[in-house]
Formats: sequence, structure tokens, C-alpha cells
Amino acid sequence: MLGILKFGLFTRYGTLQTYKALRPFMSDAFHSKDVWNKRLHSNILRKVKLSDLFYELDTKFNQIGRVSAVDIDIFTNAINDEVHLDEMEDLVHRFRLSSEACNILASTQHAFIRAFLSFKDDKDDLIRILNDRLNYGIFPDDYCNILLMDHFIKENNFTSAAKVAANQMLQEDFSNPLVKYFSLYSCHKYLQEPSKWHKSIASEEEDDIKDKEEEEDEVIKVRVGFIRNPYFDDHFDLTDPYSLIGKTFKMIGESNNDTYSNSYNLLGLSLYKKWPNVISFSDYLLEKNLKINSGCINEIEKFLSSLPEEEGEIGNTIQKQLTQIKNNLQKVKNNNLIDEKDLFMATEENLNRTAKELERNIIDEQCQIYEEWENKREEILMNELEEQRRLQRIESVKQKKEELAKKEEELFFFDLEDKLDLQIENKRVPYPPKWLGKKKKRIDSAEYIPPEIIKKRSQ
Repeated sequence: MLGILKFGLFTRYGTLQTYKALRPFMSDAFHSKDVWNKRLHSNILRKVKLSDLFYELDTKFNQIGRVSAVDIDIFTNAINDEVHLDEMEDLVHRFRLSSEACNILASTQHAFIRAFLSFKDDKDDLIRILNDRLNYGIFPDDYCNILLMDHFIKENNFTSAAKVAANQMLQEDFSNPLVKYFSLYSCHKYLQEPSKWHKSIASEEEDDIKDKEEEEDEVIKVRVGFIRNPYFDDHFDLTDPYSLIGKTFKMIGESNNDTYSNSYNLLGLSLYKKWPNVISFSDYLLEKNLKINSGCINEIEKFLSSLPEEEGEIGNTIQKQLTQIKNNLQKVKNNNLIDEKDLFMATEENLNRTAKELERNIIDEQCQIYEEWENKREEILMNELEEQRRLQRIESVKQKKEELAKKEEELFFFDLEDKLDLQIENKRVPYPPKWLGKKKKRIDSAEYIPPEIIKKRSQ
């Protein structure tokens, strides 16, 4: 009873309502904060002064154009507050654009995500960076994906959780069952409570409209680049939230052939607007007498009713396809191929069960990975220091040899005078004589006799 009162049984109007608190699927132990913070006590990170290190790395970028991957890793892992987050973002962005980007360490990406998640109040910046894989190259591992989605679900930020799931779909990897069920839960929850997907784009458009209103009378000329033929790859170019969520459902649903997977597969194809595939898959289900979840049917019908009407020949084709889809859904109902179990509740049960089964193993594996990362960072750093010492020794030997050569030249100058003269002579570049063309025979004007001009008679 105390727990019910604590979460709030009554609304501000005093009416009684059912209130279901969101379950934190992963416990506090999953964050492994104590083990993660142990990295700050290592011999390497303990001596790091972030301001000095940033100045050094910034100087290297400006002078050489690249820095070592382990230097970026040390800076990223040494962050323990919000002060240096912008500097970390800048360094990771510049490192991504350098020739050393392929050598980025897994611990760098992990530390980058945990730093933004722990010390940044506005998580939209983190989502923006995760979406911009070309300029930042931050790819969450399975542990970070679970950490991100669990965090956003607890904050009721289902849009960000669904974006994390969609990014994992773009990587085409749902081998981890916990990541799979977290992705299904996040995307399904977004369908139930949709919100703005492209917040930053909307705000930029509003700013552009305001600027245009202020500069109506001013003519602005903009240089436009070469316009290429449009290309849509139907994967990384997807921006519509329902297409991203639909393809996520489709990719996960194709893994099995049970009622649960088939339901998500059919729902995903519908949200993805692959109408011929929806028709063929629903025909297959009817032919094999395979059941579909009632929640799947409801979501499909809800989505179809919200679609705008298309005009022209394409609109007529789509309308015929939608009519056939609705007929197939009605046949599913008439043939009693409906599973009454709620699809979302089944996903939540699978997520709870999988979280309880795998949480302890994931924590133990991640703690072991943290230790491996510490050892690997120290090993790479020692190898780079040894390489720097080797290059310094080679450079010092080279300088010493040049100094000895100069000294030998001074001591034995008179003995080697003839040899030095020959070297100087050989260094001279012989230039070919300038060609002025064939000389003409000079004619003295005093002795010049003009030719006799004879007028010919016309015949």
C-alpha cells in the first residue's frame, strides 16, 4: 500500500486511476560504476591533466594533422566531469577525419558514450553524435546499447530509445537477445506514445523561416554545387521514423517462424510500406494457417487508417494494394487465426525474463573487458613510447654521422682538396648553348643589283 501511495494513486483532480510504474529492467549493479571508476586510479590516467593534454593534442592536429589513437583513448577515459565534454567531442571528430581513424580503440567509444550519459543533462547531443557515424565514428557495443535504452526508458524518453534501436538495425546486428528485446520494447513503446523524431531539424527550419522573413528585401546569391542524380539506398538514407521502426521489426521478426516473430514481421513490413511484401507474407500466413497476434492487427489497421491518400496512377495502385491487405486481415479474423495475447505484454515479459537470465553474466563479462582494456592501453602506450625512443635514437645517430662528416671534411680539407674540387665541378649544371637558328648569308647593300623586271605581253 505504501508503494502505491508513493507512486501516486490519485490524479490532481482527485479521481482514482490505475497507475503502472515503469520497471527498471536492469538493476543499478548493471552500470558497474565502481568497476568503471577504477580506471581513474591506474598509473596512466592518474597522472593526466586534461587541459595540458588537450593543448598538446590540439597542437599536434594543427601541426601534423594526426594524433595517436591511444592519446585520444587516454583523454576520453580520463574525463570525470562535464567540463571537458566539448573538448572530447572536438578531438574525436578531428580524429575521425584523420588517417588514424581506423585505429580507434573500443574503449574510446565506450568511454565517450558513458561520459555523455553520465555528465550531460541534454542527451540530444549524444543521439546526434551517434546518428552522425561518418563524422564521429561512435558505434555502441551491446553493453552500451542496453545501457542507453534502459536509461532512456527509465526517463520515459522512448523516442531516443527507439533511435538507439534503429541505429542497431542499421548495423544489422541483433545477435544479443537482450539488445533484441530492448529494441522491440523501445520501438513498440514509441508506436504507443509517438513524439517528434527530428527535433533539431524542426528547430533549424523555424530559424530559417525567421531569417527569411527578416531578409525578404535582401537578395542573397548562393553558390550551388554540382547536382547529382538522386540515389536512395533504402537503408542508411531512411529518415522516416515509421520506416526505421518498421525495418527494425522486420529484421528481428525474420529470425524465427513463431506467432510472436511473424506478428512483428508483418507489422514491420506494414510500417515500412512494403505493400507487395505485406500481401505475399499475409498470403503465406493464410496458406499455412499461422496465427497473428491481435495487437499486430490493431497496429496495422491503425497505421493504414492514418495514411494520406495518394493521387494519380501510383495512388490507384497503392489503393488496390491496401484494399487487398485489408481483405487478408479480415480473412485472418474470419479463419480464427488471431492470438489474443497482447503483443506488447509478450515483449515486456520476454525482456524481463531475458534481463534476469543474462544480467549477471553480462556484468561479469564487462568487468573482465574493462581489465583487458586497461592492459591493452598500457601495452599500446609502452609500444608507442618504445617506437618513439627508437626513432629518436635513429635521428640522433643520423645527426652524429653528419657532424662527424663535417668534422672530417674540416680536418682533411687540404688532403682532399682535389677530390672536393671534382665534387664541386660535378655539381655544376651544364647548360646547352642557345640555338639561334640557321644564319642567313649577309648581302652588302652597296653591291646589291635588283632583278630585272620584264613586262610580258598579253596575248
